[in-house]
Amino acid sequence: MTPGVGVNLSPVPPAELAEAAELAEALGFESVWIGEHVIIPWEWTSAYPYADHPPLRPDFRFYDPFAALAHLGAVTSTILLGTGVVILPLRDPFLTARSMVTADLLSGGRLLLGLGAGWLKEEYDVLGRDFASRGRRFDEALEILDALSTEERPEYRGAHFDLPASAFEPKPGPHLRPPFLLGGASPAALRRVARYGDGWYGSRHPPREVAEIVERLKGLSDGRSLSITVGAVVGATLEEYQAAGADRVVVTPWARSSQWREGLAGCAQSLGLADGGASRRTEHRITVSAL
Repeated sequence: MTPGVGVNLSPVPPAELAEAAELAEALGFESVWIGEHVIIPWEWTSAYPYADHPPLRPDFRFYDPFAALAHLGAVTSTILLGTGVVILPLRDPFLTARSMVTADLLSGGRLLLGLGAGWLKEEYDVLGRDFASRGRRFDEALEILDALSTEERPEYRGAHFDLPASAFEPKPGPHLRPPFLLGGASPAALRRVARYGDGWYGSRHPPREVAEIVERLKGLSDGRSLSITVGAVVGATLEEYQAAGADRVVVTPWARSSQWREGLAGCAQSLGLADGGASRRTEHRITVSAL
């Protein structure tokens, strides 16, 4: 099955976000995505794990993803709304659960919850969060999000978080909770996907790496089905991602944020999105993409 095509709207100017989401839906894109950084120091030494240089500058625009997606949900009706990604260990899991449920309910259950551990230690330092323990806090926060979303009297005891028997209403809907699409490609991250995730969210991976990760996830998940979402890299084709096992690719089909209208229209036309792929080219090579 040909992968769905999502579009990263994080670079779009705030006054134009709603228009961009409406156009993406009208053109046949499957999903729109908003990423997250809370604060970016002007200088850092942390290494970006997926490329030689990170796809951002300190003055890059970032929105609160849940607020932005709730806004986009109000002006669209069918397109899926994804966080790409929320840095969960930086956040209070209880407040995150409230934001998650609100955005999901207000959009009619269209939220996809992309979650990651983050890579920028300096961001953790500014927020007073311990970078070294982020994996353990990530796991506990996932367990809390799941309990709050699915249990009538959620209760939790962990090394980092405690929750007495409590009420948490309303629950997300119409499903039990938004799918957890968990990021990272390290052995620990892939074990987390297999244990807690409904799918994997990959950032800037070429198809050959995606194929390797898919095989590793199959071995870790004991055959449990996991969806595969990946940020496309320049030069790859949609067909190569399909062969690698991707269910969804996320693109940014413009070089400058002011070009998003032309980029969306051109990408949709080349992929035949509006007619369900009937006029899809045999091969579509991704020329501009960043996630």
